[in-house]
Amino acid sequence: MHVAAGGLIAAGFGLALNLLFGPKPGHYGVVILGACVGAALSMRQILLHIVPGTGSFGNPMLGLHFYTWAFIIFALMIAGTAMLLFYDRQFGRPEPWSSRLSPLPLTAFVLFAVVTVGNIASTLLICGLGFCPDNPTHYLLFGGAPA
Repeated sequence: MHVAAGGLIAAGFGLALNLLFGPKPGHYGVVILGACVGAALSMRQILLHIVPGTGSFGNPMLGLHFYTWAFIIFALMIAGTAMLLFYDRQFGRPEPWSSRLSPLPLTAFVLFAVVTVGNIASTLLICGLGFCPDNPTHYLLFGGAPA
């Protein structure tokens, strides 16, 4: 699995913990740590391609490459989670939110779980159990071309 995606999964897991068990500072810590790992790895990718003549990986979206967008999103997650920690009254709830979980947060949690499992499955198909190639051209487990 691409390691920056692992940072995004860890950050999402921290938010999912808040949905299931109520907001706790430790859950926000998981979000911040996951986002820090993802931001560091995204910045590494940006720095690999910042040198003139090294080219870039993938096509840009709205003028920026996905690894640049990932860094921006991780930085926003860190700042947003830090701001959420200033709201102290959220930690005084007696029961977890899962006891009165409405359809919208439940749908968000299920969607997060499905996307996470799909990401892990697609990465295993492309990379197998080893390191991912720099520019994958086929599924390693099946020997076929990616669709």
